[in-house]
Parts: sequence; C-alpha cells; structure tokens
Amino acid sequence: MHTSGDAALLAAWEAGRSQSPPARALSLLASTGVETATLANWPLGRRDSALLDLRAARFGPRITGLTHCPACGDRLELDFAVDDIRTACAADGEEECIVETDEGRFRLALRPLRTADLLAVAAQPQEMALLARAVVRVDSNGEPHALATLPPAVVAAAASRLAALDPQADVRLALRCAACAHEWTAPFDVGAFLWEEVDAWARRLLVEVHLLASAYGWREADILALSPWRRQYYLSMIQ
Repeated sequence: MHTSGDAALLAAWEAGRSQSPPARALSLLASTGVETATLANWPLGRRDSALLDLRAARFGPRITGLTHCPACGDRLELDFAVDDIRTACAADGEEECIVETDEGRFRLALRPLRTADLLAVAAQPQEMALLARAVVRVDSNGEPHALATLPPAVVAAAASRLAALDPQADVRLALRCAACAHEWTAPFDVGAFLWEEVDAWARRLLVEVHLLASAYGWREADILALSPWRRQYYLSMIQ
C-alpha cells in the first residue's frame, strides 16, 4: 500500500457516493493501489487496520469528534490517537470453537469475516447469514451437523467467538459523561468515520478546484497535481 494521492482519493469518493458502506471502505483503500478483489478478501480487522493507516496518512494521527450521553443527552467531545484503537488483527485461517451443551458436544471451525461476506449478505438477515459464511464446518459428537439446526446456545457461543477472533474489527470506546458520570461503551466504525472526513475533504477540494480553474483556466488534473500548500497559496492570491 502507498498513500493515496488527491486525484485517486477524489475518484474513490466519487465512486463511494453510490455505494454501500462496505463497498465504500474498499474504494477508499483501493485508492492506495491495492486491488479491490484483494481487499475484499482481507479479514475485516486487517481492512480496518489499513483504514486507520489511510486515515493517519491523510488527516493526521489524532481523531476528534462529538457524541452524546445516552443517559442525559449532554454532548461529549472525543479526542484520541489513531494508535489508541489499534489492536490485534485475525490471521486469515481457521480456528476451532468447541461448545458443550445438554444436547451434545459441538465442534465448529470458524474463519474471520471479510468484506466480501458483508457484500454477499447485504440483502439477508445479517447475523445467521454472516455466521453461515464464517463457519467452515461443524460437527456434533463427531458427526457432521447442519448449521441451520444448531441449538441457540451454540449459535450464541459461535457468534461470540467470531467477534473475539478479530478484535480490530470490533473496536469499542469506553466513554464517561462528565455531566452525569454515566459510563458506557460505543462501537467505533473506522470506515464510516473516515468516509465522513473524506466527504468533507472532497467537497472543500472541489470548491478549490472551481476557484482556481475559474481564475487561471487550469485543468482539474493540473490543480490536483499541486500540493495542498501550493493550492492554498494560489487561492490566497485570488481571494
């Protein structure tokens, strides 16, 4: 991977405007030069780690934002380093999950979820459809067993193990409200957060392109080839 240039990231933003969130994440990462088909088969944690790399390279090492306390509604400012939410990524292999129940001993082989899985089940009920893609095989007391007929306790255990298999794909923030002292955890979706930042950046950039093209008659490609500093310098002379 390499850092995406302005033209490549702008093209990813344009494509992403009509895409689902999982596809948008792939478009953003594809701007760094990795093939989309390759990215789609990375475990989600590896994908999200790469999104953090892209975010740090494009917008800096710190993340700021706002949220609201679910108890009192007070506004809470977020400010943390990208590295604060880095954790282990799953290996792209299988892991065994054994569940003992009154109905028998169940052995499942799980693999980490990928973006390709999210795209494949977009129109289906998510939990069981995703689990079906992550379960490579399952047996009960040594005999093959159908996933659809697994006891609820086994399904719940498998889903829990699947989440633990790839911690980087399930980042959660521990938050505390200064106003009412309420404490809670909130999921942090790096793909959605980065998309909002790229969307704001792209809209600002297009305004800059418009102003410079109108003033100097330059082509968009020539303007995007300028460094941000040089663009700002030219803008300062026409405003």
